[in-house]
Amino acid sequence: MPLPKPPAKRASLLSVTDFESQAAPKPAKRSPRTSAAAEPASPAELNLYKPEALAPTAPTRLPARAPAEAPAGSVAPAALKRQEPKPRAIKPRGTGPAKLFVLDTNVLMHDPMSLFRFEEHDIFLPMIVLEELDGHKKGMTEVARNARQASRTLDALAGAQGADIGAGLKLSTTGHREAGGCLFFQTQALANHLPPSLPQGKADNQILGGVHALRELHSP
Repeated sequence: MPLPKPPAKRASLLSVTDFESQAAPKPAKRSPRTSAAAEPASPAELNLYKPEALAPTAPTRLPARAPAEAPAGSVAPAALKRQEPKPRAIKPRGTGPAKLFVLDTNVLMHDPMSLFRFEEHDIFLPMIVLEELDGHKKGMTEVARNARQASRTLDALAGAQGADIGAGLKLSTTGHREAGGCLFFQTQALANHLPPSLPQGKADNQILGGVHALRELHSP
């Protein structure tokens, strides 16, 4: 409730009319929008609206947007699909005459799986190669690990079922189907016909002497 007006002079008293005038509630102000909504519309105003304007209109459809051109070098969505790996074609083996390769010890110590990389050709290991390979198996170096792996591979080929060292060991018996040749060990002494200028006790010269003897034994 609003307070009455303050007295104009000191020690003056308010009259009863002043209390009643202040206590009476004042009419609330109405905004133009509220008064217009509260008053009923006249018939003349209702006739101004057309029925077509009151009917719901269909939603306007935006024009279709043209597909944007893909930038140069981009990959189409169809090309992003995962492509299934194609089966690897098996390399056909050679049909020519098989050769006999004499391996040095360094070949096996560099790559223990080199025994299976000669396709249809045969491999010959001299006795000096087996001795050198056995002497390099001790240690933790990469050469020692390769020497031990090569020795295990040779043991697996020699221990395969039906293995015959005299007739040659099939290199494909341990699962390496790409190797179609045989492995031969030196089981007998070979004639050494090297020139006297080459030292006879050196391992490399003994291997060269074995190669010369095999060429004469299996020629042409």
